[in-house]
Amino acid sequence: MFVIFLAFVAVGCEAPEENDNGTVRAGIEAANAKWMHALEQGDAEELAAIYTTDTQLLPPNSGMLSGRDAVRKVFQGMMDAGIQIKLQTVEVESLGGTAVEIGNATVIGPDGQTLDSGKYLVTWKKVGEDWKMHRDIWNSSLPQPGAGS
Repeated sequence: MFVIFLAFVAVGCEAPEENDNGTVRAGIEAANAKWMHALEQGDAEELAAIYTTDTQLLPPNSGMLSGRDAVRKVFQGMMDAGIQIKLQTVEVESLGGTAVEIGNATVIGPDGQTLDSGKYLVTWKKVGEDWKMHRDIWNSSLPQPGAGS
């Protein structure tokens, strides 16, 4: 009986063969690259397809927005203004069919000048073989205009 117990303990102490967070992170970074490309190309449909159908956006200085139509509207406005956004994943935590990403974002104007830098948090859902943005919140890291230091 003691030998069986030791066998269970030994098996339980083995390191996992694959880092699931690494695999999930790679999938999310690929989706982010697709997101940035869609924004760069001005393709609101492709960009909206990266979100779940029941997505919610939580943009700064605004109420909560729901659905892919809201995604199209928000990001089409940015595309029309010539704005690009560069995303940089900082951390991904895998929770099975859900993942949470924290990252940094740089907002670039049509003249190539940095307009803003901020951070974001996205809850991702696995839909089929793809990771889709389910909840997306972002905000600026810059001080508010007129705020004293």
